[in-house]
Amino acid sequence: MIPRTTGIYGLFRLDGGPVDPLDARALGVPVPLSPTSSAVLAIDELEPGAIYQARDGGETAILLGHVDEPAALAARLGLRQDTPTLALALAAHDRFGNDLPREMMGGWTLLRWHAEQRILIAAQSINGRNAVLYARHGPLLAIAPGMQHLLRLPWISTDLHAPDLAKSLSSNLLRHAPDNRTFLRSVHCLGRSRTLRSDAGGETIHAADPHLPVTPWQGSFDEAMDTATQLLRSNVRGVMARAAAGRVGAFNSGGLDSSTLSWLAS
Repeated sequence: MIPRTTGIYGLFRLDGGPVDPLDARALGVPVPLSPTSSAVLAIDELEPGAIYQARDGGETAILLGHVDEPAALAARLGLRQDTPTLALALAAHDRFGNDLPREMMGGWTLLRWHAEQRILIAAQSINGRNAVLYARHGPLLAIAPGMQHLLRLPWISTDLHAPDLAKSLSSNLLRHAPDNRTFLRSVHCLGRSRTLRSDAGGETIHAADPHLPVTPWQGSFDEAMDTATQLLRSNVRGVMARAAAGRVGAFNSGGLDSSTLSWLAS
């Protein structure tokens, strides 16, 4: 059995048929006890508390990761500040749709499966959280954080796509080109700030514009420094507060950014 890593694993039948128990065992998701069109599992090896999931009628929803400044987001949506994280994320997706990665800050992956409509939606934040790879064969759709997991399924082809294989071995700039292809023809990658919608009719990928509108600062330089310091301290405290077992590390290259973060964390 290939060790499972942090991410979302899922099998979905876009024709409403039942998930094959053999496929569920191969991918490592719970084997359905009765015929069902989906089987999912979320894993976070370091932060189990970063998994939020719920089933409501015919919908399965999973949020893996964290939402930054949830109180501010709740206020924008007209919700209570203590709204549960998953409910907040779903309300934000209902409001912003494909622009969710731009409007909901943090490091997260969101998955929604609508069983009755047979629609799968998966979205990645601008910062990203974990890899999201997917493959489709007819009405069968699989999602996992690693290619090695998907290739345990017998219906996923190992045929190479030469241009993308060459790109994966080339420069960093080319390896991070904004598309969803991998060096395997049948496996695709959901990149940062992107939303996948898959149904029986096909797939669409929407890339949200990661650039937020900038309002010119109207205050003094000292006020700007105070505000920036408060925001940085708040963000660093948030990361430290949710660090697993209180363990926090900082990689310091000696540059301005890493040195500032190390100072704030100390």
